[in-house]
Amino acid sequence: MSIFNKLDRDKKTVTGVGSALVDILAREADVFLEKVGAVKGGMQYVDDAVIDQTVRMLASPPFVVPGGSACNTVMGVAR
Repeated sequence: MSIFNKLDRDKKTVTGVGSALVDILAREADVFLEKVGAVKGGMQYVDDAVIDQTVRMLASPPFVVPGGSACNTVMGVAR
């Protein structure tokens, strides 16, 4: 028997398939972006060393939240 047969048929099921990612969020002035060589509104993949160095430069601890397109899409649909 499929797991889907066990679900309550009155409820809708949404499944997202993607990479397990997290977003690291911080509040900083625009000058911080210049200091670390980032572009406002941009996104780039970086290695652990760059993440560690950037987090150490933050004025306050960042927020770590689930992220990635599959996660964000499923959360949007759920809301």
